[in-house]
Amino acid sequence: MSVIGIDFGNVECVVAQAKRGGIDIILNENSNRKNPYVMTARTNYKNTATDVKRLIGRKFSAPDVQEEIKNYGFKCVELPSGQVGIVLNYNDNPVTYTCEQVVAMMLNKLQNIAAVANENVRPAYGVLSCPGYFTDVQRRAMLNASKIAGLNCLRLMNEHTAVALGYGIYKSVRNLFHETNPEHVMFIDMGHSGYTVSIVNFVQGKLQVKAVAYDRFLGGRNFDFALAKDVAEKFEAKHKKNPLADAKVLPSRLKLLSACEKTKKNLSPQGVTSSALNIECLVDEIDYASKVSLEEFETLIAPLLERLEAPIQSALADAGLTADKLSCVEIVGGGVRVASVKRRLADILGLDKEKPNMGLSTTLNADEAVARGCALQCAILSPLFKVKDFSISDINNYPIRVSWEGATSSEDDTHEDETDGPAAAQPTANADSILILTRKDDFPTTKRISFRRSDPLVVDAHYDETATPFLPPSPYTNLGKFTISGMCADENGEAPRIRVNVRQDIHGLFEVASGQMMVEIKEDETKEVEAKEGEEKKAEEGPKKKRFRKVELKVESQVNGLSSSEVTRASEDELAMAQQDRVIEETANKRNELETFVYDMRNHLGEKYSEFVSTADRESFEAKLNDMEDWLYSDEGFDSTKSVYQAKLDELRVVSKPIDARYQEHQNRPDAQAKLQALIEEYKKLANSTDEKYSHWTDEDSAKVRDAATNAETWLFDQLNAQANVPLTAAPVVTVAQIEAKLEETRALATPIINKPKPLPKVEPPAAPATSTTTEEDTKEGDKMDLD
Repeated sequence: MSVIGIDFGNVECVVAQAKRGGIDIILNENSNRKNPYVMTARTNYKNTATDVKRLIGRKFSAPDVQEEIKNYGFKCVELPSGQVGIVLNYNDNPVTYTCEQVVAMMLNKLQNIAAVANENVRPAYGVLSCPGYFTDVQRRAMLNASKIAGLNCLRLMNEHTAVALGYGIYKSVRNLFHETNPEHVMFIDMGHSGYTVSIVNFVQGKLQVKAVAYDRFLGGRNFDFALAKDVAEKFEAKHKKNPLADAKVLPSRLKLLSACEKTKKNLSPQGVTSSALNIECLVDEIDYASKVSLEEFETLIAPLLERLEAPIQSALADAGLTADKLSCVEIVGGGVRVASVKRRLADILGLDKEKPNMGLSTTLNADEAVARGCALQCAILSPLFKVKDFSISDINNYPIRVSWEGATSSEDDTHEDETDGPAAAQPTANADSILILTRKDDFPTTKRISFRRSDPLVVDAHYDETATPFLPPSPYTNLGKFTISGMCADENGEAPRIRVNVRQDIHGLFEVASGQMMVEIKEDETKEVEAKEGEEKKAEEGPKKKRFRKVELKVESQVNGLSSSEVTRASEDELAMAQQDRVIEETANKRNELETFVYDMRNHLGEKYSEFVSTADRESFEAKLNDMEDWLYSDEGFDSTKSVYQAKLDELRVVSKPIDARYQEHQNRPDAQAKLQALIEEYKKLANSTDEKYSHWTDEDSAKVRDAATNAETWLFDQLNAQANVPLTAAPVVTVAQIEAKLEETRALATPIINKPKPLPKVEPPAAPATSTTTEEDTKEGDKMDLD
């Protein structure tokens, strides 16, 4: 099972996979590392959704959303929730989809791409990227999209954090950071439609995001549009037609923007001073041709280059740093490849432009850094991998305030059981709201608010007024309404102490995690416990602290976005559409298989099958193939079903199978014949062998081996002679299978004799020891003593 990281871009997506050996980028069916983010129900621009990342979680009435919609070829409508709906023709009927559903379609496709790379097993876990400026509503929408797509999303990760993780974790493994003295690194990311500047501190085993600043309306597409606008004005002055202004000429707009993007890329390398810009049939079959100089291009994009500075200065100010305190400036994203952008960044940061890349660091892959960071985070969070500890701390972008009805207690209610757990955020006396999360607070984090309430408590969460300069136009400022119930007054009629734990989770979402009622433990309830602790234990000086037990309260949440039932219904719709896509794909593959068979078989009949089919049969079969080709290109054949294609294919294979069988037999028979003949010769040689190795064979054994070889040889020659008298267009007399069977039969007869062990040599018994006999006289002589 795999774990993946997804860089969900505005026009392209990248999928990275964590493996034992590191991080790999998964290739799609076209062997490309980047996947275009286009969702289409038909092959035309009016039924193709793009740039949905700019719409998800946004109000339809927002001014910037309306500007985005003007550039799209597909239809957008306002949903009852006030968000953007996308209208596509599905099964020849207009269907309105939520942005979550369209994003889910792409996520489903990306999971299928990952599955193909892993033996058709879908990923077990995933981490999905999003811009750091996404609001709570947009983040919930992305998570709902992942649920609809069936993606087990462990974290919705900010893009700048993913880049920082990919940069820092490998350096930390190599002990390139100091244990306590942080290294400050600036990351600059310019993608298709957004610009992000972040400053991250690194120490050994940890990264801390210190500051982030954005320009959510500055990206590579703005440079394309600046050039396109100039071309459109020149074209209009000459031909009285504007390829950008008229919505009816959207194809012309797409042509123009595509050509301008290509020209921008041509002007980006060092040393290039001009590039041709040629567009065929821009409007009403009128061509456009010109030459764009680098100086002219830089003049057109000068206002855009000026916008690069503000986020950089904002990030430095928030981090409390100056540019000279940065250890390096790492650039990622496709937009930073423009030479003018690099030059302007170097000027702002005071870098040496004589160095490679004008002093900017490019150690990360500009297109894949986010995906690789997400894959690393997925490996860290998943139970399938064990990764060296590396702490990640992000920051909150928008200050959040919570409010409620009724007053809170101002007394010091800290008790013995409350010294642990989340940090307390105690409001002032009689306050009805508190700023619970400030800008630049770390997350994930949990904080606690204490109340004195005996009736249900309703807590509203919303962005604070100080968040307005950082939020997108017309945002959803209300984050949700949370009702805590189940509390009751104590026996004295006093309101109990209520603890509410609020949390900004790992996805950056705000929620009320839990509510607890603190019930005081009376003295008689603690006697038994105190007795066990020992009578000798005395109370310390000072008043004795009260002891409490926690009673969990019910928490009901009302947040923005799709409800659970809507997510379930959308998931079912997605599964149904995925199933239909699978059927359509399988039907198309079967049609292609039938079409390929027709063309291949027609060629084979005139080439390799020509000797194995009679003239009459060939003409008849060719007629069937021609009829099948005509049927394929008819209306019926073009829109038929998979089962019909399979039946047609089986019908043709009934005719082709005997022809192919005769061809295969003719091709493979010589090899089978050679193997059997080699075995026969081997057995003949063994039967007549005088080698000492076979000296233990009896005459009967030799005769059996000789007979097995002789019989096989006789059978083979008889069959081959019969086969020689049969034309190639007839069924073979002897098949390869029969020859192989005869070989095994012969081997089975001879093998027991060949493997017959040689008897061991006969062992002679040991000779008995010699016995000596002596006479009485010999004994007497032996008893005599020599006195000499």
